[in-house]
Amino acid sequence: MVARSSVSDGVPVRQAGRAACVGCGLRTCGIVFSGYLRGVHVPGLACLKPVRLVSRCGHTRHVPCGTSRASECLPCSAVYRRRLIRVIDSGLQRHASRYLYLLTTTAPSTRAHRRWVVPGLYRVGMHRPECGCETPSVAGWNPTAGECWNRLRTAIRRLDPQLEFERVAEVQERGAIHHHTILASTVELDEYELQHLALAAGYGCQTSLDRITVNRGIEHYLSKTLGGYLTKASDARKDVPWFADVADQETGEVRKMHTDATYRTHSESREWGLTVKAIKAAIREHLEREADRVDSPQTASRTTGSEALQDQADHEVPDQPPE
Repeated sequence: MVARSSVSDGVPVRQAGRAACVGCGLRTCGIVFSGYLRGVHVPGLACLKPVRLVSRCGHTRHVPCGTSRASECLPCSAVYRRRLIRVIDSGLQRHASRYLYLLTTTAPSTRAHRRWVVPGLYRVGMHRPECGCETPSVAGWNPTAGECWNRLRTAIRRLDPQLEFERVAEVQERGAIHHHTILASTVELDEYELQHLALAAGYGCQTSLDRITVNRGIEHYLSKTLGGYLTKASDARKDVPWFADVADQETGEVRKMHTDATYRTHSESREWGLTVKAIKAAIREHLEREADRVDSPQTASRTTGSEALQDQADHEVPDQPPE
């Protein structure tokens, strides 16, 4: 099995061999060609556009595309979503003894408005000053959403250096990105204080901080809801307004232009819980045991179990672009 840098139709792929080839058994034999098989069903493979991999020795096998977009491949996006649900569930269970919150931060408004007041502090008739957090355009703010989250995360960690989090992006109807973040804190957090931190980080004034109680299955409901947001955000990339630095293909000039969105759909802290990498490693270990059982001296084919191992374990979650 090898690490592939990209997948393209009919284009050779530079590889870095990591394991013995299932075709010839040599560790130095790598993938020299990969391409999508569109409109072709591969028996035993739950994928609408599988990838064909050809080794230097001529051995060919097919693996799932691993996309997170339901509009492109529903089976692979379902696998992607289930793995992220397991990541979220693991963190909620691991940090059940901490203060757990669901923080929602939104993009600034494009119109002048009065400051939004957190529900616990609002009083009928109270004076609300002009906010001043509006942005000229959603397309110009969306590329900065990741930077806003990095600033807010740093500010919250000044309150609690042991903070752990899981953040998921969602796209609003107006095309603006907003974030749903599960916070696991060792200290109680104040919604009013977090609103000011979010404003200072570049978010809009409308924020929400809800306490999470881990019981009666609510943590699994929450993880499934965030998993749904994640799939929705993956599918919405083509429709999200995105005005960022782009190299002009004609002149070579780098200038602000409308382009495809490149935001990350999720991120988590280092000690949140399970990672996608750890989940895939556990799956691989299980499949290795199954392959050893199938690839016994009594079996006629040496590659049956090994190919099953690689076809399933290579169902990779695609790399996310950096924030």
